[in-house]
Amino acid sequence: MSARPLVVVGGFKHELNSFARGITTLEDIRRAGYYAEGPDIFDAPRSKRPELAAIREIAEREGIDLVPTVHFHALFAGGPIEHELYEHAKALIVGAVLEHRDRLTGIMLPIHGATVTTREDDPEGDLLATLRAIVGPDIPIVATFDTHVHGTARMAAAADALVGFKTQPHTDHYEAATQGMEILVRAMRGEIHPVTTHRKIRMLTSAERHDTSHQPMKGLIDASRVMERRPGVLAVSIFTTQPWMDLPEVGWSVEVVTDGDRSLGRATADELARMAWEIRDEFLVHKSSLPAALDRAASSGLRPTIFADGADSTSAGGNGDGTELLEALLARPDRIDALLTITDAAAVERCVAAGLGAELELPVGGTLTELFHPVRVRGRVIALALGDMQLDPPWSPTDLGRMALLRVGSIDVVLSERKAWHLDTVVYRHMGRELDRYQVIQVKSAGGFRFRYEALAAEIIEIATIGPCDSDLPRLPFRRISRPLWPFDAGLAEPWEDDLG
Repeated sequence: MSARPLVVVGGFKHELNSFARGITTLEDIRRAGYYAEGPDIFDAPRSKRPELAAIREIAEREGIDLVPTVHFHALFAGGPIEHELYEHAKALIVGAVLEHRDRLTGIMLPIHGATVTTREDDPEGDLLATLRAIVGPDIPIVATFDTHVHGTARMAAAADALVGFKTQPHTDHYEAATQGMEILVRAMRGEIHPVTTHRKIRMLTSAERHDTSHQPMKGLIDASRVMERRPGVLAVSIFTTQPWMDLPEVGWSVEVVTDGDRSLGRATADELARMAWEIRDEFLVHKSSLPAALDRAASSGLRPTIFADGADSTSAGGNGDGTELLEALLARPDRIDALLTITDAAAVERCVAAGLGAELELPVGGTLTELFHPVRVRGRVIALALGDMQLDPPWSPTDLGRMALLRVGSIDVVLSERKAWHLDTVVYRHMGRELDRYQVIQVKSAGGFRFRYEALAAEIIEIATIGPCDSDLPRLPFRRISRPLWPFDAGLAEPWEDDLG
């Protein structure tokens, strides 16, 4: 009897923000996210690690043996990861491939695509190229990606298939991994011969307009699904890129996987890429000033109005210590019931030392991000808590350290030692807040919050603030991006020259 097929599985998820301070360490990942090696990568339930669950379920159905290596997820975007951490993960994956080379039939890599280390700008491309050099052209390699992947020609050249999520906020981890595994299985059987065509687009856009349930992004995703039904087309992915990455080659890309037909891949990639380019102005973000947004919330009588403070998006690399909304609320003569969060370890310490019910005056916020400044407030400590919390699926647990709820007039400020996750409502529920009692609720997210917040919001207003996740990209200190690039070069007439991979 012939041996069962064998697939090596491994990967990592981290998203760089070039304007965030510091380095992402293994401790950071364990505290907010997860790190697992060997069979432990499959230990969590499907709701927590849907991609890995899909890979395992399809392998069981198809009679495939899996060699689990390593998988980790840095929940928050931020500074580069330690290069030694990447080298260790790479060594585990490469070691498994070398160990099982004689029996190996495929490689499956659930990764993110926007990782950067302290020494490598494109670790996903480096890993894929290394694996390809080891296994040669006949062993299929498939990788799945977040929509915000920094797609590079090196990735596409090394992989047989690159498959991305089609939702933002992300809800299709399981489906994307299923699509990738099905391509891998068919390739291992010799039923198809997948090849990936990579088209880079000279445009970079902020995350607020990447929401796939609304236009303009919805139309592009709908078009990609139609293209996937064409004969010979196996997968079509449009990568909108993490916009706060200051790297050469950064920008949108389209990846088309075809059954051995590069001409079809080229035509399809160019068609979708040009569709995106033609509507690029629709991806520009126009936000409301804080005075105008507060006037609207005060006069509407609706509860709650969600204020999206995307420039300090904690999941995208912001530190959560922005104070602009708090300062604007305090400056108003009228009462607005508001709920917001601020990262400030020193302020939490002051509240804990003072105790429940204490009245105190102290500065809050503006301690981590150079663009921000502290705001002095007087308030009463109405709750204290430990910030170890389980986020809504598929997110991992996170630990915010100690937390305090400070009531400043009609404003409830959730203070935490470490930054809060804002793609769900857990940080507010953890502090016992009933969201429908507030006129204004701050969410420090550039768009990913909508999946959890849209149903409960009377209205959502994107507020014009500054920060490391600023939607006005030319306002940020980019230094390394390849030019020309829209909107930095507003008069750019063509989406590419001759950079088709």
